[in-house]
Amino acid sequence: EQRPFLLTFVGNFRAETRQNLRKLHNGKDILIGEPDEIMKILGVSDEKEAFQIMATKSKFAAVPRGDNLFSYRFAEVTSCGAIPVVYADDWVFPFRPELVSPQDYAVVIGENNVADSVKILSEIKPEKQCQLRRRALEMYELYFKTGEGVIHGIIDSLEILQQQSNKTETK
Repeated sequence: EQRPFLLTFVGNFRAETRQNLRKLHNGKDILIGEPDEIMKILGVSDEKEAFQIMATKSKFAAVPRGDNLFSYRFAEVTSCGAIPVVYADDWVFPFRPELVSPQDYAVVIGENNVADSVKILSEIKPEKQCQLRRRALEMYELYFKTGEGVIHGIIDSLEILQQQSNKTETK
């Protein structure tokens, strides 16, 4: 198996959702911890290297809300080919859902359902995982990788809004 970890996350645990997520850690196929803990488990001394190893070997990577309803971790995990698992109610997804539906490249689990994560993720069939991973990588390449990509996503989203507005006006 190229990706032996079901779910991973490395970061701080200030927010309640993150504290609940931490309870899922089993040290085997679910690695959730602070940087020092994860570096020790993986046998590396560099935090960035630990994240890179973990994310490239993960089927799913947790993207829990922190202090805001978004996370830079979202782009990081998609760049590694892990499927982002968003733990945030009212999460602000990048770009309009009409441009690309979040269900096509991410898994969303409500903040009150963190304890059900293993069951939810284990039930996602390999074919669906492949589709999600492929689309997440496409999203990264198109819209997250560079500043130009972000601007392209914003412009595409604005064009969709304009088209919708034009349709509404002509009715």
